[in-house]
Amino acid sequence: MISKIKAFIESVSYWYIYEFNKIIKDSGALLIFVLGMLAYPVIYSTGYQREVLRDIPVAVVDLDQTQSSRLLTRMFDAAQQTRVVATTAAMSDAREAFQSGEVEGILCIPQGFEKDIYKGKQADVSVYCDGAYFLYYKQVLASATYSVGTISASIEVKRLLASGVNLGMATQARNPVPTTISMLYNPIGGYGSYVMPGIIIVIIQQTLLVGIGMIGGSSSEKHYKNYLVPDNVSTKSIPSFLLGNAGAYMTLYFFNAIYALVWLYDWFSFPDKSGFLPVVVLLIPFVLAVTFFGIGIAFWFKKRENSILTMVFLSPIVFFLSGASWPVTSMPVALQWLAKLFPSTTMVPAYLRVRTMGASLNDVLPDLGVLWLEAFLGFGFAFFSFYLAQRHVVKKTVVEAKL
Repeated sequence: MISKIKAFIESVSYWYIYEFNKIIKDSGALLIFVLGMLAYPVIYSTGYQREVLRDIPVAVVDLDQTQSSRLLTRMFDAAQQTRVVATTAAMSDAREAFQSGEVEGILCIPQGFEKDIYKGKQADVSVYCDGAYFLYYKQVLASATYSVGTISASIEVKRLLASGVNLGMATQARNPVPTTISMLYNPIGGYGSYVMPGIIIVIIQQTLLVGIGMIGGSSSEKHYKNYLVPDNVSTKSIPSFLLGNAGAYMTLYFFNAIYALVWLYDWFSFPDKSGFLPVVVLLIPFVLAVTFFGIGIAFWFKKRENSILTMVFLSPIVFFLSGASWPVTSMPVALQWLAKLFPSTTMVPAYLRVRTMGASLNDVLPDLGVLWLEAFLGFGFAFFSFYLAQRHVVKKTVVEAKL
């Protein structure tokens, strides 16, 4: 028994070194594994570094031309979300600026605005936002709502003060139920802090799959008759061959994970409520599942470029199915089943709960179990793929011997 275990460990070690040498010698795959992991997270994180959209250019159509309308214009401009770049008395001018892309929203103050306020009537203000761009729409509308709400509160408080109510009671009457908003897990409400943690996990998965597919396609190009299977790999040695391969990728991606999930997190100040050690517990089955899945599908790539085309095509789909941008539970049932094919679908929400929300590993035990199940299923898929490759090799050999 001991001798068999020793022989198995030696076999795993042999294939570990064998695969690691293949990775190092393959400049294209190494470019994806190293440079891709170095560049993609930094580029995305730098793009989202401002976290929230500020100083969005807007136009104000002031049809009233009074002190009150000018006050509202100044408040709209003072809001951090928007910056008034044009003030006009003609709606056609503002519409032209909007259509040309000079402004991203329009605030229209109607004629009689101040008069209605002094008479105690409701004064309506129109806001035109770019509904095709949700972030612009959200920020412009929030700025307009805040500005109009503030000036409305000021007018109401002044009216109450004029009627003899003291300042404290007037303020309380204007806002009898004050609201305190606390943004959990993302204190600044930043878009980068929201989207980047999930993107990094998807990048880890996709670069690993692309690199493995490139190495597999390269092997197929060089040894088309036996696909990915080296000549000295028998059916009995496939498990040690797969574990050795997985060990090589695990070693490489351990350093990638430290870079992307420790150094990058600190550099861009992403929310971190757990540290790195709990993440390692999730990463081990995740990377194993992705590696075995990649090795299994690499069997089907006959050329290097096939893996790049396939994985680049799948990347936005994988990110969407991960639930980072839209809840998986709100997707059609068919897409929910499709999402289960990718380990990132389980990893992203579990990782976010642990890393961003501060959940313990006990809180994500079901997800951890699913990741380990996916790792075992991935191993079975890879084994089956190589078993088919072995049968193909044997069949080819028998046919060639008869000929």
